[in-house]
Amino acid sequence: MTLATGLTLARIALTLPVVLAILFGFGLLAAILLGMAALTDFADGWVARTRNQVTPIGAVLDPIADKILNLSVMVGLVAAGTLSGPHLIPVFAIVFRELFISGLREGGAQIKLPVTALAKVKTTVQFIALVALCFGPSVIALGLFWLAAVLTLWTGADYMRRWLNIE
Repeated sequence: MTLATGLTLARIALTLPVVLAILFGFGLLAAILLGMAALTDFADGWVARTRNQVTPIGAVLDPIADKILNLSVMVGLVAAGTLSGPHLIPVFAIVFRELFISGLREGGAQIKLPVTALAKVKTTVQFIALVALCFGPSVIALGLFWLAAVLTLWTGADYMRRWLNIE
């Protein structure tokens, strides 16, 4: 067990408390816990690279942990009524892309789809949007969430292009 893998597992472990905080109306607690979980996403990769702790299990768990956290938080926000009506469109877009890219990575296991710089920006915007949404559906939070959805679809199309070797 490396520190990097421990950070990834911590992100998974924080998922349920974040969602429960959202569902029970503790927005500040949800935002703090989600912020901590988001920091583990950035920290685990940095620790793995700087301490030479890149492992096959870490490489597999990291994107799974991201999806568990992000998709669970979105479900919690939908269940709490924070995301509803037209704001379900970005939820569906993000869920679609995450499942599609996961399927490409899993189904094409011999094909590597490394994370791009834009995908890292997408992840950052998505985390900021989700943290902001813990406080309610403000114009800024919803705008960031829609931006995250656009970036999500853009990076998904980029992964698809690279997977198909389309220049």
